[in-house]
Amino acid sequence: MATKTVREVLIDLAKKESSDIYIAKILAYYYPKINFGDKKSFFESLIHYYSVTGEHSFDFDKILSEEQNTDVSSGINGNDYRIKNVRLADVRGIPGEDENGVPFGINFSEDSIINNAIILANNGTGKSSIFSALEMLFTQEISERKLRRRIPNSIRLEDYSNYLKRFPVERQPFCEIDTPSGKFDLNNIPFNDLQRKLINPYNHFISDFDIYDHGQREFDGNTENPNSFHSLIAKSLGLEDFILKQTKFREAKDYKRNTETTSLKRLEGQKEDADRNEKNFSAQIQSKNIELKELKDAGGSTAQNPIEIKRKKLQELLAKSIYYSLNSNDFTTSLETFASTYIESQSIQSNQKEILSKNFLVSGLQLLDDADDCPFCQNSQKNKEEIKKNVQDRVTQLQQSQELDELLKQQYKTVTDLLSSFYKQSQVLYKQINIERAEIASYEELSSVFQKEEQLYIELSLRINDEELIEHINNLRSKQIPTHQDYEALYNLIVQDIIKSNASIINNISIFIKERKEVLEQTVRGLTNDNQELTTAQKIALVESEIKRLIEQLELAKKRISELTPQIEKLQKEVALVKRIKSELEGFIPLFDNEVNGLINTAFDPIQEIVEAILKEYLKEENLKLVIVKKEKKLIIDDQEVINNIIVSNLEYLDSETGEIKSVTPDMYFNTFRYKLFCLMVSLSLALATRKKHKINLPLIIDDIFFASDFISKNSFAEFLQKVIQLFYKQTPDMPLQIILFTHDDLIFRSAIDAVDNFRLENQKEDLCDENKRPLSEKTMIGRFFDPKDKDPNTSKFHSGEEYWNLLYCIPKDVNQFIKA
Repeated sequence: MATKTVREVLIDLAKKESSDIYIAKILAYYYPKINFGDKKSFFESLIHYYSVTGEHSFDFDKILSEEQNTDVSSGINGNDYRIKNVRLADVRGIPGEDENGVPFGINFSEDSIINNAIILANNGTGKSSIFSALEMLFTQEISERKLRRRIPNSIRLEDYSNYLKRFPVERQPFCEIDTPSGKFDLNNIPFNDLQRKLINPYNHFISDFDIYDHGQREFDGNTENPNSFHSLIAKSLGLEDFILKQTKFREAKDYKRNTETTSLKRLEGQKEDADRNEKNFSAQIQSKNIELKELKDAGGSTAQNPIEIKRKKLQELLAKSIYYSLNSNDFTTSLETFASTYIESQSIQSNQKEILSKNFLVSGLQLLDDADDCPFCQNSQKNKEEIKKNVQDRVTQLQQSQELDELLKQQYKTVTDLLSSFYKQSQVLYKQINIERAEIASYEELSSVFQKEEQLYIELSLRINDEELIEHINNLRSKQIPTHQDYEALYNLIVQDIIKSNASIINNISIFIKERKEVLEQTVRGLTNDNQELTTAQKIALVESEIKRLIEQLELAKKRISELTPQIEKLQKEVALVKRIKSELEGFIPLFDNEVNGLINTAFDPIQEIVEAILKEYLKEENLKLVIVKKEKKLIIDDQEVINNIIVSNLEYLDSETGEIKSVTPDMYFNTFRYKLFCLMVSLSLALATRKKHKINLPLIIDDIFFASDFISKNSFAEFLQKVIQLFYKQTPDMPLQIILFTHDDLIFRSAIDAVDNFRLENQKEDLCDENKRPLSEKTMIGRFFDPKDKDPNTSKFHSGEEYWNLLYCIPKDVNQFIKA
């Protein structure tokens, strides 16, 4: 029933709103290219298109003319899609064609009449396979597949196609139907995407998924709740895309986006280091130039020997201890031990209940020596030795479980402590080597140490600036009693190689500390041995060499600053852009919500009376009235108050004590079975409303959702089914109904036959089309499925002459009474 696409609404908002909510323009213009996958991908799409757009001129009128070029309902309004016959092969429980290319099939047509069908089918005979194939053909979804997924909306079209395949053969499934409006199959489907959203054929296929999905709805007036009754109505009106986008926008607004901020802090830290190094190198060059000038002015004599100055400086460096207590082998061993223990623990369930069980069994063993029988039940069939052995074995197993749990907890603490120590010690070392790099840059003898420090500086920078990871690890370490989720989180860090590579850094640091000490000691010894009076030329040459080396390091520092500056500026813009996008989303979401709620209400208005009437007619209970109301919700948009109407379903009843009218939501009032029926009626009412509005005749197919034990008597289901059929006749009298019911329950099958045989038209016969005027029993097939392997020895033929192996064993309509006997 949707009359607008998401993009059309976005364009309307972009044209209507002022340029300060720029995100409306970005979303509207780039809508087909934006990645609406997870929140990270969506946010990065927005960042990209904000960055590349600049001062862009958006030609929305051209896009609108292209979007509105096609008539969605063209070619389907008034069409009749009732099923005359169906042919199937390689569909889950249905085998492939025989050697002559003949598939299986069902013929619903007889003497130019398209029949209803009541089909009894044991589990495993293919009824759900046929339901799934027909559902896929009409809706491009399979409810049984959705029922097996926590997040049904994540299922792709190819997933449904794969689910429909017959295993282990895996040939492409085949399903073809013949209808008054033409033939269709899994490749030549009746409706395109926009048409499916318009007419919503999903509500004509009733299965367990609909019952469970609707049963989890909350009947509140919260538009931010994607499981609300309001959202269900939106989905049923073909507006599911809008609900999904509302959820996506809110996720993006609340997304804790630290990627740009973290990178910016890391580069700003590196630039601060480079700035400090530049100042240090400049100061040292200035000092060396003064020393050089003094040498030249004094004619070769100087108060201090340059070699002695260098030796003392290096001795000071040698005296500075670099503390790093971690060992790479111990680090790796701790990680591997925890990982292997975690894997082992997955096969043993350890919890408080087992601890109590162990204590109970130990106490029982102590009592057993003084008892003649089992100390618990006192009626064992085993002798005392057998009891004792069995209990001791169980105690041993529980003891192992507890010991493993305690070991895992200890190793968890060891690993998280090691990781915390790694990052703390690495931060200290990072600062130390950054300062030292500037101090030793002029000493050619220490070039190997300088290179090692440069390498470590880069490696450590990447790790100590990963604030998200460090925060995550600190959070894990803070847990006094780790949960299963904590163990799993730490295990994932290890197996995904996020922290395991730290061992190589630890090893590099150990090697560096050792080599640094050796090089410094060797250099100091050499300078001590060579500490003799130099000639003037030698002193000048030595200082000039040091100045040259400092100038080289100064140029490298300046180059690094020049490289970092544009990167930082770019990241600063990105950080500001992230804040801008979040801020604009904050303002945009109420605008979009307002438009969506308006669309939902506009689409629902013409059918509200129908839906309410159908549900009320079904729910004829004394002192209980169903009301579908539009609950007002006030919003402030552009400093103006806007009223949103949210669709809410309530049950009103008279409080016998106070005499007041009170209301309760259906999920709070109904017991499980009656709530199941209510949810079914919601689906049927929406299907009827769509049918009435667009005059598109779809079959109503129900797949095995009833059990005889649900009903008070066998007549209860017959009355329910009759009521459903009466509703369809009453709301769409000019459209012939086709209802197909699959069941494995024999009593439901018999009750359905009763419903058909005893069905009487209400006082509206003059409004009915000719087919609906015919007695229901004359246009309803009664039959049973058997395993496809039990097929008849001969094939059957449709009126068109096509051969098929008949899946349905029909019972002649004039002998139905024998079944009910």
